[in-house]
Amino acid sequence: MTLAAGFDLGGTQLKFGLVDEAGRILVKDKVDTPKGIEDLVALFGRVYRELKAKSPAPVAAVGFGIPGTYDLRRRRILQSPNYPSLDGYDLDPALRREIDVPFRVDNDANMAAYGEWVAGAGRGVGSLVLLTIGTGIGGGIILDGRLWQGQCGYGGEVGHIVVHPDGERCACGLQGCLETEASAPAIVASTGPSPPARRRESRPRMSIAGPRAARRTPAGLSPKPDSISASVWASSSTSSTRPRFSSAGGS
Repeated sequence: MTLAAGFDLGGTQLKFGLVDEAGRILVKDKVDTPKGIEDLVALFGRVYRELKAKSPAPVAAVGFGIPGTYDLRRRRILQSPNYPSLDGYDLDPALRREIDVPFRVDNDANMAAYGEWVAGAGRGVGSLVLLTIGTGIGGGIILDGRLWQGQCGYGGEVGHIVVHPDGERCACGLQGCLETEASAPAIVASTGPSPPARRRESRPRMSIAGPRAARRTPAGLSPKPDSISASVWASSSTSSTRPRFSSAGGS
């Protein structure tokens, strides 16, 4: 029997473990993620040696799931919004000094999607999409039985699709990425007992005019209609009780 070691690097924690050939987890643990890149590489080496010492069988290979845009051609992280020390860092040579068996580095969500397809919830399916939600949001895609990474390796980076152009600035440099709206910190901030005022003010809201709708208006939303909802209800009141949406323009 041979085993493999796995590392899942997050913005706040490094998770790691040992798995057998059937995908069963034999050892797992986690530690806080250091901020400096040299400290991180040293931590990878120290944990790997500890795993080898605990392992009941030889460790034949290691996988590293790293958050960020991983370039398959250059084999390096181009940008890691939640771990900026990795930006442009040539990780492979540094890991070779610490790891004495074959290893693979890839985007963490790609690794997670492949793992679920091989040994988890995706066993037996031809295609799947996996989303990781933590400090950031990642995505991995299995398409027709293969890990789909796109031409450069970051085809599943859904966390940095802009979903709210007037939203908050993302650590990647864009504004209103999915990650700023639905990552774990964003969800906690928006659903906590006292969400920051800047988040409430940055989001456009639509409310429906009328006494019946006013009773359904959630707390914290203005009952005053905006221009879109007002025009919809003005047009619907003359023809039907159900609002109808039509596209603007000459057609």
